[in-house]
Amino acid sequence: MAADVRKDETNPDIENGSVFSDSMVEQLSSISLESECIDRELPTYAIVHQQMRDVLGFQKAAADLQLRSNIDALNSSKQCLNNTLECQAKTIKNLEVSIQNDYVLKEDFNDLEAKLEEERNHHMDTQKQLADSLEKIEACKRESVAALTRQRETEREAFEKCCDALREDVQALKTKNRELQLIIIDKNVETDELKSQLMNQKQELSQLRNIQEVQKIKFKQKVSESEVEKQQEAYLRQMSKDESNRRKRGK
Repeated sequence: MAADVRKDETNPDIENGSVFSDSMVEQLSSISLESECIDRELPTYAIVHQQMRDVLGFQKAAADLQLRSNIDALNSSKQCLNNTLECQAKTIKNLEVSIQNDYVLKEDFNDLEAKLEEERNHHMDTQKQLADSLEKIEACKRESVAALTRQRETEREAFEKCCDALREDVQALKTKNRELQLIIIDKNVETDELKSQLMNQKQELSQLRNIQEVQKIKFKQKVSESEVEKQQEAYLRQMSKDESNRRKRGK
């Protein structure tokens, strides 16, 4: 009879092989959705830190949910045993009343007492198994938390090293950028000076060209005057020669 009662009152989640109930699955799903809602505009190291914290929270929540599920299953089994024991106690009381009123065979009483003792032993074994299971679950939880803590510490150190390296690179780039800006400023100053010199040279060249044009004009004028003087001298010589010839003829 006790075996029938235990079979009827067994936790359906355990028989079906399901560790988490629907509410537990919804809680885990909500945690997973929260971990996916990370602001994509955050820096990379902030996203990695947020994801690490969400993974640790998800694993801790899963361990807690599994622990609660196992405890609920064991408590249900314990309640079934308690109900069985209560039924057996009521049966014994009824048998005692029946013994007082009616005749009961000793063999039946001994069989019932043996069954009751068996149920008590089974209940004690169940209590021991429950204590062992709780101890194993607690040990597993401690190991999981310790492993996750070590993993988080290792990842945090690696993340900090990466951040330090990135800061150094950024600082080096900023320094190099400042140096390049100073170089550019110097080059701009040199370029302005060269432009100013080039402009002065252009002005000087323009002035020289103007002077050259004036000199060309003056040279042409001098050449023209020289040719005129030569023509005048040639004309005068010719006139003098003609006059000399006429005198000779007159004599």
